[in-house]
Amino acid sequence: MHELVLLDGTERRYKLPEGSELTIGAAASCAVRLQAADVSRKHALLTCQRGTIVLLDLGSTNGTFVNGKPVKEAELKSGDAIRFSSVIAQILPEASASGAVSPPAERNVPSPVPEKLTTSDRMPVILQESLLWLLSRWGIPNGNAVAVLAEWFVVCRGMSAAAVLEQVGSDVGVVAAYGAVKPVLDDPRIRTLLRAPVPPGSTVESVQITLGGEKALAVKGADVPWLLLVCGDSTPEAGELELFVRLLAVALRLAGAPVTGG
Repeated sequence: MHELVLLDGTERRYKLPEGSELTIGAAASCAVRLQAADVSRKHALLTCQRGTIVLLDLGSTNGTFVNGKPVKEAELKSGDAIRFSSVIAQILPEASASGAVSPPAERNVPSPVPEKLTTSDRMPVILQESLLWLLSRWGIPNGNAVAVLAEWFVVCRGMSAAAVLEQVGSDVGVVAAYGAVKPVLDDPRIRTLLRAPVPPGSTVESVQITLGGEKALAVKGADVPWLLLVCGDSTPEAGELELFVRLLAVALRLAGAPVTGG
């Protein structure tokens, strides 16, 4: 049996037994209710008949996508990445079948999942899908690109909270933040962190720290402010950190902010 797994930070799982039908959308009557404002009330329908999983777009305003491509109807296989407008999900084998903790009986209750999902060969697709979400939000006129990036770290990349910080005199300036980041920012060691330069010859400097009782990762690029990621149960890989710094530089330019040496 397979499941629909939401990658929106909740990791909700919905089983797809033989003969099942799941309506997906923002309406309260939907079996899979999504809270994003850009999701239609009745966005899509997911069915499992004779062992075949089929996804049907129900005329949604902002579209349904499979592995980055817009679809009206598509047959799904294990590992496929789905996007309901900005909400990302994936089709995976049932958790109990792969040794993970079984989800609770209540369908709408978040269930524990492994830190790294299976089907690692599909993870580049998941990253691509999350970048499409980011680019679509950056495309909205008059949006705050840096604030959207902070939201992306939490909604799409699994962080507990994120903030972009700069030094303003002797104080800490918050360019943008998303999630419960205040306990971390209240830690006086933040000021010391902001004064630390990137070592010569390095493009990205990262420091693993515990601030305000939270495991955090402070990331600095040579030409951008500090990026503070409250990691929760996940820690980005080294290759992701350089991407994060590059995205921050793009967000600053989109926001019209100067990108200067730190």
